[in-house]
Amino acid sequence: MSKHPTTSNRLGLMLKLAVEEKAREPAKPPPFGLLPELPLEIAVEWVQARDSTWFNLDELDFDHEYFRQELTGVYIVWSAPGRCLRVGQGEIAVKLDGIRRDPQVRSLSLFSPLFATWARIPDGLCDGVEKYLEERFKPATGARGLDVDAIKVNDPVL
Repeated sequence: MSKHPTTSNRLGLMLKLAVEEKAREPAKPPPFGLLPELPLEIAVEWVQARDSTWFNLDELDFDHEYFRQELTGVYIVWSAPGRCLRVGQGEIAVKLDGIRRDPQVRSLSLFSPLFATWARIPDGLCDGVEKYLEERFKPATGARGLDVDAIKVNDPVL
């Protein structure tokens, strides 16, 4: 019996080495001009108070350390069940504080308290999620009508 591997053994060994080498290669970026496909739907965690109620916008303390960590994502502001006033994205504390002071939003709230929730979302997905939230909740003001594909998210129960 020969000590040299047979041709079929050599081919098997070469294939095994090629597969192992391919597995060690770092992932290559997409070709120039082509971006990876965005998801059509993602699950997000809508933030609520510790007692599982929605935050009253007038009672939020934007100086709290929670908001100092550059908290970004998407948000929804409403005044009554089914009455969405604004959806958007960005630095949550800055955006919600501006909405809280916005006379147009105040006038649309019909003297009802303003409620808010938000979700952390990677920057690259915010436009698509905002688009979905605008289509889903039809805010009374501030809709930007972004020209992007909507990315569906689970709804908060308003």
